[in-house]
Amino acid sequence: HPSDLHLGLRTDPGYGGGVAYNVRVAKARALAGLDVVLDEARRVVAIGGEVDYVLLPCGGDFVHSDNVQGRTTSTRHEMDLDGLPERHLAEGMALYVDMVDRVRAAGFRVHSEVVPGNHDYYTSVAIGHAARLAFRDDPDVTFGNILAPYTYVAYGTSALVIHHGDGIKTAEALGANLAAWARKAGRTYRHGYALTGNLHHVHQKEAGGIRLLQQPSGASSDRYSVKGGWTDARPAVTAALITVGSWN
Repeated sequence: HPSDLHLGLRTDPGYGGGVAYNVRVAKARALAGLDVVLDEARRVVAIGGEVDYVLLPCGGDFVHSDNVQGRTTSTRHEMDLDGLPERHLAEGMALYVDMVDRVRAAGFRVHSEVVPGNHDYYTSVAIGHAARLAFRDDPDVTFGNILAPYTYVAYGTSALVIHHGDGIKTAEALGANLAAWARKAGRTYRHGYALTGNLHHVHQKEAGGIRLLQQPSGASSDRYSVKGGWTDARPAVTAALITVGSWN
């Protein structure tokens, strides 16, 4: 999940936020992270395992701005942009489709889930719809949530809730959220997980019946972050390998 990629963000290292960041760097980091995932998937196959599919969420502040005013979805503050916000939606669509294409070219199935963020609630939904149209004739590209703020995926004896983290974000609260979904859906699970982002740094906690994996951001610190003192997180794109059967 390329959480908090913030495609369209522009940063200047002279402001104290680390290295420069722009659309070109964002794309490169997203694709580099995906290539590592594909290398790991190939390794699993090489040692006799099976990869059913690659879960590739979109959203979670995948795009930096949600409107032509260059602001977050809530419009609470203006942001530093690399180009026009109108272009970032198209660039986000193209990048996500390219990522799906890369997974398919490597020989793996893809399952797509939209995870709306506070920077890209509507753009993430639009990107999800665009991907559904782009791959409507490919039976090996499947789609789940495309609108709701909480996304659920069941796999074998595991269940996963994905949320950007701008709503409930603790392991205990997300554990209760996942359990409530499972009851309503008539599902049971042995291993529960939650993926969040939003805060741009790595955090893991096991509580409430789940393991919380809070993901870092692929972006450098911008002026807003530097002013708040949030400059210690290392830019990164992470992946999680969820296994079933004898690997559990």
